[in-house]
Amino acid sequence: MKHISFFSFVVLSLLLLASCTGRKETLYREALAEAKRQNLAYEPVTGDSLLRCAVDYFDRHGTANDRLLSRYLLGCAYRDLHEAPLALITWEDAVACADTLNPDCDYATLFRVYGQMADVYNRQHLPEKLLAAENAVSKYAILANDTFNYIRGIELQVNAYYILEDSVGIFQTTERARHLYAENGMQQRAAQVYAAAIHFLVNHRHFEQARKLMDIYENESGLFDERGDIVPSREQYYYYKGMYFLGIGQTDSAEYQFRKLLPVKRDLHDAYLGLFSLYQETQLPDSALKYARMYVDALMQHIADTKIEAVTQAEGMYDYHRHEQIAQKERQEAQKARVILICVLTFVCIA
Repeated sequence: MKHISFFSFVVLSLLLLASCTGRKETLYREALAEAKRQNLAYEPVTGDSLLRCAVDYFDRHGTANDRLLSRYLLGCAYRDLHEAPLALITWEDAVACADTLNPDCDYATLFRVYGQMADVYNRQHLPEKLLAAENAVSKYAILANDTFNYIRGIELQVNAYYILEDSVGIFQTTERARHLYAENGMQQRAAQVYAAAIHFLVNHRHFEQARKLMDIYENESGLFDERGDIVPSREQYYYYKGMYFLGIGQTDSAEYQFRKLLPVKRDLHDAYLGLFSLYQETQLPDSALKYARMYVDALMQHIADTKIEAVTQAEGMYDYHRHEQIAQKERQEAQKARVILICVLTFVCIA
C-alpha cells in the first residue's frame, strides 16, 4: 500500500472542503430564492433558521450584495413573525452591508430594504425617520432605473408631513409626485396622491379646496366603482367625505358616508365618531349620546389592540436576544463541525 504524500493530503482536504462549501452555497442560494419568491407573492416568508445560516455563510463567503440580500430576506422573515424590532435591526445591518460606491451594487434590493424600514417608522409615528427612509427609497430606486418606486418614495413622504402637520410639505410633495406620475404616463396614480391632502383640508375646514381635490380623486384615480364605493383598505375616505358634507351642511349625505364605514371593523371608531358629530350638529341628543358611548367603546378597543401590538413588539425585542443566543450557538456548532471534519479527513488520509 502506497503512502499518501502530505501535498496530496492537503489537496484532497481542500477538494472535500470545497465540495461541502459548494453544496452549502447552493442550499443557501435556493433558500434566498424561495424567500424572495414568497416576499414578492405577499406570502409569509418562512425558514428564518435557514436564512440565519445563510447570513452567516455569506458573511464569510459572499459579496456585499449577498450580505445585503440575505439580511433583507431574514428581516422579512422576522417581520412576518411579528418581531418588528428584530426585523428593523436586521434591515439596518443590511443597509450597512451595501457597497453603494460600487456600480454593481444591488440598488433594487437596497431601496426595498429602506421601504420596509419606512413601513415600520410609519406605524410607529416616527416622521423624521420615515422621511429619511422614503428619501433613501427614491434615491436608490432611481439608481436601479425603477421610475415608479422613485416617484412612490416621494409620494409616501407626504405621510411624514401629515404626522408633522406640515401643510407646506404636504402640498409641495403631493404636487411634485402628481407631476412626476403624470409626466411618466401614470394618470391614475397621479390622481391617487391626493388622499392625504384631502384629509388635511377637511380636518382644517378648507372645504372648497377639498372639494376640488375630491373631484379629481374620485373621477380619475380608478379607485371607485360605478356606485361610488372605494376599493378595500381605503374605506377611511368615507369618514373624511362625511365630515366634508357635515361641514357644508349636507347632513343626509354625511350620514350616508358614515354608515358606509360601519361594516369596516378597522375604522369602526371613525364611523361612530362621525355619527356622534352628525347627531350633535343636528341636535338629536339621544342619538348623539348613543353614538358617543359606542365611539368610546370602539376607541377603547382600538387602543387595546394598539397596546397588544406594542406588547408584541416588546416581545420581539426579547426575541432578538433569544435569536442572538441561537445564532451564537449555531456558530459554535459550525466551528465544531469544521474541526471534526478536519480530524476525520486526517484520520482517513493516514489510514
